[in-house]
Amino acid sequence: MERQVKVFVSSTFLGMGDEREVLADFVFPELRKRCAERKIDFMEIDLRWGATKDNNDPATISVCLQRVDESTHFLGMLGERYGTPLAAEQVAACGEYPMVKKHQDCSATELEILQVLSAPDKQALFYFRDPSYKDFVQKKVRDEYDDKLANRNKQDDLKQRIRDQHCKITDYQKPNDLKDLVIEQLWALIDKQFPEDEELSKQQLENFEHDNFAKSLQAVYMQQDSVFTELTKFIEQSDSPLLLDNWGYVEQGDSPLMVVGETGIGKSALLACWGTKYRQAGNFWHFCGCSEASTDPVVVIQRLHENLQQRYQFNLTEKIPYATEVMSQKLEEFVKQDDKPVVVIIDGLNQLEIRQGTVDWLLDLVPPSVRLIVSGVDNLQGEVVKVLPLTASEKRELVVSYLDLYSKVLPNDYIDLLCDAFQTDNPLFLRIILEELRLFNGNIQDFGDKLESYYLEAQTLPKLYNKVLNRLEKDFLVRGKTAGTKLSLWQKFLGAEEDKGQHFDFLVEDAVGLLAVSRFGIKESELLELLQVPQWVWSPLYLVLPLVNRSGLLSFANDYIREAVEKRYGDVVMAELRERLVDYFAKQSVDGRVVDELLFHLLAIGDMERLLKYIEKIPVLVQFVEDGRDYELLGYWHQLGKQNAEVVEIYLQELIEYEKTGSYDDLGYVLNTIVIFCEHIGFYTEKVISLAHRTLNIRKKVLGLQHHSIASLLNKLAGLLETKGDYEQAEPLYRQALEIHKQVLGLQHPDTAISLDKLAGLLETKGDHEQAESLYRQALEISKQVFGLQHPAIASLLNKLAGLLETKGDYEQAEPLYRQALEIHKQVLGLQHLNTATSLDNLAGLLETKGDYEQAESLYRKALEIRTDILGSQHPDTNILLKKLVEVLRKMGNYNQIESLSWQMLETPEYSDIGYSIE
Repeated sequence: MERQVKVFVSSTFLGMGDEREVLADFVFPELRKRCAERKIDFMEIDLRWGATKDNNDPATISVCLQRVDESTHFLGMLGERYGTPLAAEQVAACGEYPMVKKHQDCSATELEILQVLSAPDKQALFYFRDPSYKDFVQKKVRDEYDDKLANRNKQDDLKQRIRDQHCKITDYQKPNDLKDLVIEQLWALIDKQFPEDEELSKQQLENFEHDNFAKSLQAVYMQQDSVFTELTKFIEQSDSPLLLDNWGYVEQGDSPLMVVGETGIGKSALLACWGTKYRQAGNFWHFCGCSEASTDPVVVIQRLHENLQQRYQFNLTEKIPYATEVMSQKLEEFVKQDDKPVVVIIDGLNQLEIRQGTVDWLLDLVPPSVRLIVSGVDNLQGEVVKVLPLTASEKRELVVSYLDLYSKVLPNDYIDLLCDAFQTDNPLFLRIILEELRLFNGNIQDFGDKLESYYLEAQTLPKLYNKVLNRLEKDFLVRGKTAGTKLSLWQKFLGAEEDKGQHFDFLVEDAVGLLAVSRFGIKESELLELLQVPQWVWSPLYLVLPLVNRSGLLSFANDYIREAVEKRYGDVVMAELRERLVDYFAKQSVDGRVVDELLFHLLAIGDMERLLKYIEKIPVLVQFVEDGRDYELLGYWHQLGKQNAEVVEIYLQELIEYEKTGSYDDLGYVLNTIVIFCEHIGFYTEKVISLAHRTLNIRKKVLGLQHHSIASLLNKLAGLLETKGDYEQAEPLYRQALEIHKQVLGLQHPDTAISLDKLAGLLETKGDHEQAESLYRQALEISKQVFGLQHPAIASLLNKLAGLLETKGDYEQAEPLYRQALEIHKQVLGLQHLNTATSLDNLAGLLETKGDYEQAESLYRKALEIRTDILGSQHPDTNILLKKLVEVLRKMGNYNQIESLSWQMLETPEYSDIGYSIE
């Protein structure tokens, strides 16, 4: 479910201008504002608003019906005018909509209504105007509000059929009545779909990403039945699906089916289409690369676990274990509940983040009772299905069946020409040409002549897309024409006239160029604003562009299109379009979407001055911290040549001005966010501690003393004081936080474990090892009960308990705890994570103490590499690791390597007032 609302507005062209004006000027701006507050993208689709005349071109009806199909809500406004029945060429142009032929004596408005009534899940509202309204309009336009008797009868019949369908119908007297009516009724539907207190989980959002991506892939795939048959055979071969050793060709019972083929052959689209047709409730797919989190192997396992929980209706409040053998056992328990095969599709397995050993590790976690289908690898033990280039017979069958869907026929000699071409061995290449044919409404002989001289002249997919772009530019050029000049089909659709017209000279160039330079894609509503065109201009182009919709963001269906766009329009045009995106997003309110695009493009065009002015804003800092992307923000600062101390000072100065504006809802929240950022980047000064004090005092006034949020803030403030060495002030704050957590949340709560952990750390620092060890063990037991054995919190506590034992000289107990913590971090968080670096660092320190310098050196180097990549070479924690590595090299007598590291140490500034924290 995308957080997107698309409202299709249906009415006759004549006699409804006043209503459309009310909607455009009052209703939609208000709904857009309300939706924005809930982070919902709102867009109206009114193909008649702003048009200079009614449209009778063949393509019009198809465009309207396609937009009805993809809309989420429908507004039908009916007066007395029925509209004009379809012309024969309009019926012929709607081959993909068979119902048009059945209702060819209907008007466009009735067809739109029939289309929405055939979709029971569509949210439709109808408004019937009082017939007496026409008596109050000016006489010179009164004819536009009436119709001949036969059409009035058709209109009455249509209204009755809508009533018979029990649709939501509201009668109104005059257009202005729609202001309150539509806002109230449409908002009620939106509010029900997207409640104010609704907060989707990360897993739900991730599921939507994969489902939407799979849906978008289906639009660009040409089915090969032979491959479909092989996939289905793999799933259904045995009468006893769960007894994998009975399959015959799989001995171990846990071998996957690998889908292989050359790049661009359509493996992802194949799996999306086959998965949609075969998919039962609970079966699972995962497309690596379709979202930011999709390449994390832990996310794969967590999504699979949640999916199976839903399939078997297990208690969803149960904590999902992390990716280890425990997870595999849990999946096995789930799958054994069913006698039907559980299908797991993982596309692009090679893209997972943990490169070395990821595949084996992941496959070990998928139990033998699961049918696993993967792409992106071809070196596993198991069955292989190869997606081969199309044969001539397959091409012929696909061409005929595809064109038949749209009532198109291509003469045999042209089909032969198409099937004999080596380029069309690639399904995508063939699909592009057939799409061009589908959109062609001229003499079929003319298109056939262009096959060899134009389309098949292209040797590669980018070159073919370049020809498509060339055709689109010509078709969508809307310019003023001199009288008597023949207009193209699309020019007529867009309302151009012989003697005058609107100017959209660069519509195609701007639209595809903006999509090409965007970071993650562009919302359709954003594109409309950027292009400054109405829906009736944009929709025909939108429907023929090869786009996918990923959670409301439009982007190209493949990188071949992007390559063609960038090459066709060049660096200068791309830079200009980036500037346009910068100007657009700079005017928007700060949110995750805006900072994603704006900062990326400012950096891309090298506008460091504007980048600095933007990221120093307090709301931008708050947004990054809310999203858990502190280090990404810090990366932008490093690009500007700013060090951590400078960054914090800039924000502290900016805070002074920000507080003067009073443009915040919760100052305590803002202050706490700044403190969190300073903690994360390793900056602990008196000014930061002062901010933590202010935050605590503000929260106490609002929440009272006995609130879990107060306990968390006490822990935060105590931590800052501990870092500065003020243990006497820190200890009572830690103890106060622990008591609040015990009383408010109870002993078996993760926050109580955190308070025990923090107090134990302070006591360890003060030398009270016995009490510290007791508290660590209490925290560890609580965390095991809450999270299971494989969780980052468990690894953290294992590291700390091991560190305490090491301090006491108990190396034999400490080392296995360190190794256990390292394995958890590697499996759960991956190799490129700060906590993994911490575990490497801790184990290296113990080995160094035991005299195992070679192994210690190796671990220090791995930890240093991770911290340098994430924090930069000048972060305090990076500096500490560098010094440790140098020291162990000194003990080994390896002075040559020490000298090679000396330049890095010399460039690292001293942080005299900055502490550091190692887990």
